[in-house]
Amino acid sequence: MTTSKTAEAVFQPMPPLSEDQLTALREDIAKNGVLVPVTVDQHGRVLDGHNRSAIADELGIDYPTVVVEVADDEAAMDLAVTLNGARRHLNQEQKRALIEHELIRRPDDSDRAISRRVGCSPTTVGTVRSERRARAEESTQRVRDAFGMSAAGLISAGCELLSLGVAPVALIARLEYGRDQTEAGYRRIIGDGAAKITRRDVAEFFSHQIYVGAVEEINSIVAEVEADGVTTFPLPARLPAESLDDLVEQLYPLLDAVQFGHPGSKGSTESFDSAGSIGPAETAAVPS
Repeated sequence: MTTSKTAEAVFQPMPPLSEDQLTALREDIAKNGVLVPVTVDQHGRVLDGHNRSAIADELGIDYPTVVVEVADDEAAMDLAVTLNGARRHLNQEQKRALIEHELIRRPDDSDRAISRRVGCSPTTVGTVRSERRARAEESTQRVRDAFGMSAAGLISAGCELLSLGVAPVALIARLEYGRDQTEAGYRRIIGDGAAKITRRDVAEFFSHQIYVGAVEEINSIVAEVEADGVTTFPLPARLPAESLDDLVEQLYPLLDAVQFGHPGSKGSTESFDSAGSIGPAETAAVPS
């Protein structure tokens, strides 16, 4: 049989054991050895028994294995879910964690299909899916609210700077610079939304749209004022170029409230777990 594999794949759908559980398992293995065989695929990758095999290796104890052939990584994970769901005496929290794992991994699967793998009722899967949908919708609304507040705040800051005498051409150039600097992340999401994206990409996606809107709005305001015969903004105050940067920086906490960071954040290259992975045709956390 022809198979495909990912060497780095880890087929562990279960949350980690607690320290007390690990201690109890270690003591039992040290005393009695590994009584339940560890299941591995034809490539030697563990499908069931990660903790048993790790502890046995640590203690230098041999353990029995059962080899199962799998067609690919997806089939390997399916089997890992089924074996863990059937063998372990899972509490409610662990069962829900396993269901969530499957909803993220295979969002298009029916409640019945997931329930068969996990070993629970379709109704339970449907309940967890509905709760994930509700959380996604709430998160989406928070993002939209923060997006609107940030856009309005940036335009308001621009108008304040114009009223203080900052030259329109300098202000617009500053906004265009921000727009251009955030375009890369925006393009990555628009051009290849299925690829793995980072928090920085997400921050740039939102920031880019805010900058684009601000450039258009400030240009419109300047054109309207100049149409009335005003060619300069006569108030004597003049702010240094850095002032706009300071005002824009104050807007980032609005986005931070929804945990997106911003392009200047250090360490913002961690992966972003999209709230859209809850099932087919369900709410994604990107405002339209």
